[in-house]
Amino acid sequence: MLQRRQVIMDDKIWLELAYWAREQGKSASMVAREWLAEKLTEKKSRKAKKKVNAARVFLEMAKRAEKFGLKGSRDSSTNDDYIYR
Repeated sequence: MLQRRQVIMDDKIWLELAYWAREQGKSASMVAREWLAEKLTEKKSRKAKKKVNAARVFLEMAKRAEKFGLKGSRDSSTNDDYIYR
């Protein structure tokens, strides 16, 4: 169901939108809705691709720590003094 919304835009954007709509034989509202839906879908897909696995992050942190010569305890569940320094 469509709901009425108001968008404020300058004259230049409105003229470009109206021209683009006329070229496609559609209303300016329809073109704006289609364009916005497309951009939102692209943004969602980019965000989904950026999802990070916690284990992968942990392994990357360990690799970087090793690269700089940092060492942690072998068993942090019993030897966690180095965490609180």
